[in-house]
Amino acid sequence: MDSAAPYSVPPDGSMIEPLRAIRKIDGQVYQRRPEIVEAIVEAAQMPRDTLVKRASIRLANAPGHIPPEALVYFLRRSKEENSEVHFQRLYEIVVERVSDLCGVRTLDGEIDLHTADMQEKVTAKVIELIALDRDDYETRLDYFEINFNHAIARLRRTAERSVRRKQGRTVSINQSQTSGETDLRIETALQAGDPSRMTSEQKNLFRISVLPAISLLPEKEQEVIILMMQDFQVESSKSGEPTISDMLGCSPRTVRNRYNSAVENLKRILKTGDPQ
Repeated sequence: MDSAAPYSVPPDGSMIEPLRAIRKIDGQVYQRRPEIVEAIVEAAQMPRDTLVKRASIRLANAPGHIPPEALVYFLRRSKEENSEVHFQRLYEIVVERVSDLCGVRTLDGEIDLHTADMQEKVTAKVIELIALDRDDYETRLDYFEINFNHAIARLRRTAERSVRRKQGRTVSINQSQTSGETDLRIETALQAGDPSRMTSEQKNLFRISVLPAISLLPEKEQEVIILMMQDFQVESSKSGEPTISDMLGCSPRTVRNRYNSAVENLKRILKTGDPQ
C-alpha cells in the first residue's frame, strides 16, 4: 500500500460502505450523520500519512481535527488493504480517543484507582470489538461511527457498575470541591433547562463539575443528559438528521421528561451527595 495514496471515495460519498446495524425503533439501518460523511469524504482525499497526522489532533475544536467516528470508519476499512502498519497507527489513535473520554481527573490532576479500573475495562471492550471486526463484520462497532462519545459513555456506565460491585462501594460527590459561588453557577446552568441555551462558560462548568454526579443518575437520564451536552436535538424537522428521540427509541416528550427529571436529581445530588 502506498502511504501517499488517498482512499478511493468520490466527493458525493457514494462509495462509503453503509452500516448494517438495525435501529430498534423503526427497523431501519443506522445512517451516519451528514457531518461524519463529509469528514470521511474530506479525509479520504488525503494521502494516508497526512490522514494519520491529522488524526493525531485530539482537540475537537482544533483546526484539522478529524472526528472519531470517521477514524473508526478508516480503521475498519484498513483490513481490506491488508496493511498492518496503517491499521496499527489508526488503532493507537482511536484507543487514545477512548482514553480521553474515560480519564476524568480529580482537582489535583490525578486519576484515582476507581477511574483507572473503569478506563481499563472500557478500553478492553473497545479493543475486543475492533478485534472481532477484523475477523468478521461486527455490527456493535457501527454505533461508534454514528456517535463515538455516546458509545463510549454507554461502555463507561457498564464498567462503572462493574467496578462499584467489585469494590463494594458507590461513588460519592465531594461537596468540598466546589465553592458556594461555583455551586450557584452550576445551579444557574441547570436552570437553563436545555444545554443549547447555556453559555460556553456554563457548558464547560457543567461538564467539569457535574460529570461525577451524572454517573449516579438512572441510565435513561444519563443518556439524555450526555446527548444534549453533545448538542443533539430532541427532535428535528430535517429528514435524516439524527435526534435524541431516534437514538433512544422514545418520543420527544419522553426525552424532555427524562431531562427534567435528571436536572432535579442532579440538583439534589450536588446538594446532598445522595443519589437516592
